[in-house]
Amino acid sequence: MIALASGLGACGEVKCTRLLRQMLDLLPMGAWVLNGHGALLYGNPQGCRQLPAAGLGDPQPVGVPVPVAYWRKSGETVGREEWSYIRSLSDGEAHLADQIRIEYPDDRSEYIESSALPARDEAGAVQAILVVNQDISERVATEEALRSLAETDMLTGANTRRKFFHLLELEIERHARYARALSAIIFDTDHFKRVNDEHGHLVGDDVLTELGRLLAANIRKTDHFCRLGGEEFVVLLPETALDEAVASAEKLRALIEQSPMPVIGHITCSFGVSQFTPGESGSAFLRRLDQTMYQAKQGGRNRVAFQ
Repeated sequence: MIALASGLGACGEVKCTRLLRQMLDLLPMGAWVLNGHGALLYGNPQGCRQLPAAGLGDPQPVGVPVPVAYWRKSGETVGREEWSYIRSLSDGEAHLADQIRIEYPDDRSEYIESSALPARDEAGAVQAILVVNQDISERVATEEALRSLAETDMLTGANTRRKFFHLLELEIERHARYARALSAIIFDTDHFKRVNDEHGHLVGDDVLTELGRLLAANIRKTDHFCRLGGEEFVVLLPETALDEAVASAEKLRALIEQSPMPVIGHITCSFGVSQFTPGESGSAFLRRLDQTMYQAKQGGRNRVAFQ
């Protein structure tokens, strides 16, 4: 405001300052001006609605007071250093589009995109900071919905093949970092083509949907259930050795065999189990899994093979 009003004289400076304030008041996002010590000089109406705890016009301690807010996953209070203006006060640099997910005491949650732009005096000291916070909750929800469509199989609720390879790489990295066991189970339904040929693809889809529900309800929360394609599925088991994975596969095999499916009654599945070998690539690991599953099929189906 000072820079824009320079040369206008006292009257022109007042008019320019008033005009800029009116323009900031019209912004559909929270906007604040802080002095170089973090005291609040101005907050627009949207900002007042976002941060009602800020006593506009009153002397403030360093930083704008914010409502009590918590990270959803950790439950920890959002730290002051998470806010862009705190870092700008500290290092004198601009911090743009920082995203913070917070929860309020009234159970309302939102995503905030926060930016801070410092203005310096001739000596280079921070004279003021413009802070802009925008609620981007709707945008984030849309992005998450699109991501879910790409990563979740709509028929079975399992992770998609694309998501599987991402999860596999993450688990391989974790295995390398902590030297913990990693195993996987791969399986597909026996004679599934016969189901589609005799009963139609809609019945086949219903069977796969029930199979997905059954599997999701009978694996650990830490396991990753994925549909590779067609009637082929894989379960990644972090921190699981081969013998434990074989036991889990046998449990799933028996569960599927004993559980009636829509229209067709009972089905069986053939399982392959392997433990990840240090230094192995994800694709090589998957090939070994495939080989064990085909061993189960060649051995008579409805069984668990492992290596």
